[in-house]
Amino acid sequence: MAKLPSFIIEDTFATSPETMYNLWTSPAHLQQWFGPLGSKVSYNRLELKKGGDYLYCLTNPDGSEHWGKWHFLDIIPNKKLILLNSFSDKNGGLTRHPFHAEWPLQLTTEVDFEASGNATKVRVSWTPFEAPENEVNAFAAAIPSMNQGWGGTFHQLGEYISTL
Repeated sequence: MAKLPSFIIEDTFATSPETMYNLWTSPAHLQQWFGPLGSKVSYNRLELKKGGDYLYCLTNPDGSEHWGKWHFLDIIPNKKLILLNSFSDKNGGLTRHPFHAEWPLQLTTEVDFEASGNATKVRVSWTPFEAPENEVNAFAAAIPSMNQGWGGTFHQLGEYISTL
């Protein structure tokens, strides 16, 4: 089987791995920075444990809502989160991407926190999970555009860190 395509983005932030981990695992913090530029987390519920879920709603400036879900596969405090990321309905049921019918239903997501001097390097990796070839191809074709969304999210994270 061919190697699955991955999207990887990383940046370094002026905070400790412990604080960074808390920013990624606390609903109160996630509500302040998570999501693409312009969107706001209007709902979030987190069950931080292996097998637990993070259910959230992103509200866009036009009032439209997009629900998402993280399903935790592994949690290594202050070091790594491994999860399945998907669009969802408000009850946490998996749904398709609202604008891309061939987008993979779920993505394996790894978020790594690595100490780098007095800072933390955050690395996010996305890979299609159990996706058919057409969905893998759609994901691969979209990789260049993913930098914009995640770049905005990282920008908001950096801005939020500066207020702590």
